Amino acid sequence: MLFVCCDDAIPRESQLVMALKTLCGFSTGEIALRLFTTEANVYKRLARARARLRKRDAGLQTPPLDALKSRLPSVHTVLYLLSTRGIFQRMPSWRYGTSCAKRPSA
Repeated sequence: MLFVCCDDAIPRESQLVMALKTLCGFSTGEIALRLFTTEANVYKRLARARARLRKRDAGLQTPPLDALKSRLPSVHTVLYLLSTRGIFQRMPSWRYGTSCAKRPSA
């Protein structure tokens, strides 16, 4: 599914929005907050990305090997952004570094 979200016909910003919404279940408000944009902009990006996929009639089939290779840099970017911005910020009570700095009690 991530390779479908990272179709070359979709701009990178929209690829990220589509992955966060479709695959990770983020709300549009959460996405807007993380990307420093408005919810309306997130809706528009998501709608355009879905429309481009429908236009290409990509479906949910596994793309051919050449397409997978060409999408790999976009997939890496989305995975990086998901792991550095999506997960840690989704859990506000958890602060990076504080749990690592604590020593286990003996």
